[in-house]
Amino acid sequence: MNELNIKSAEQFISYKLNIKPELIRHSKDFKLKDKLIFVTNANSDLFLHPMIRSLYKNVNKDDFTLCIFDNSWTSRFPEELYFQYGFDNIISLDNTNRGVVEGIEESEFRGSIIHCKTVDFCLKYFKQEGVKDFILVDSDVLFKTNPFNAVDKDYVCVGEYEDEKSRIKPYFQYFNLEKLDINYYDETRMLGITSSDGYVYDTGMAFTEDLKKYNKPVKYINIDNYITHFYGGSYVYAQKEITKYHKINCNEKTQPQKSYELVYQWLKDNNSLYL
Repeated sequence: MNELNIKSAEQFISYKLNIKPELIRHSKDFKLKDKLIFVTNANSDLFLHPMIRSLYKNVNKDDFTLCIFDNSWTSRFPEELYFQYGFDNIISLDNTNRGVVEGIEESEFRGSIIHCKTVDFCLKYFKQEGVKDFILVDSDVLFKTNPFNAVDKDYVCVGEYEDEKSRIKPYFQYFNLEKLDINYYDETRMLGITSSDGYVYDTGMAFTEDLKKYNKPVKYINIDNYITHFYGGSYVYAQKEITKYHKINCNEKTQPQKSYELVYQWLKDNNSLYL
């Protein structure tokens, strides 16, 4: 694989954005590749290791770069574990204290706004630095096949349309930066989970609206062919959201241990994907 024409991870991420070097972590042998998978993570410590393992079962780790953007507000996944297990194609950006991308403090709004801002940030900066395309995934997924099979350079993006929220699901999505010229985050619409006029704008909804408005070419796929998704893994610790796994409520009244048991059961049920 060809390496991007960038001398170091620090140059790739920090110079033009003035991000403190200590917020960027990678192995000493790290080199950027021209294939990139971008993971948005928040509080999903239990998922990251099996997620990466499932990815390595389907793609040679020497062929791509894995960029993990950590928006956690409960704890930060220790990057030392990446290196301990030989995950030397990984770069991690620590945004747990909002040193890279700013969010808002209201916990009930935190997820979607910071998620949108993070994706928008990376779309613009990756494009600025010469990255041609990348795949966006959540951290609470396991890969069933090579995710780069979804790449199709004839389209601005590739993903699955979600009727309920009128958006392309942000859990697994391909972006072609050579064709992309619209924003992912729009502060006039994405004012929180609910906008000022009461209409819900979740992650990716404004972006999907603009794709339609400007007639951008989009390819729709069934992402279940590529990943299995826990859904709501970021909230296992926060106890704030309903997980679709077994349709069990994980709200504020649920005991924390019950949520952990759901994760362990899900990982057990799907262990053939990462073991």
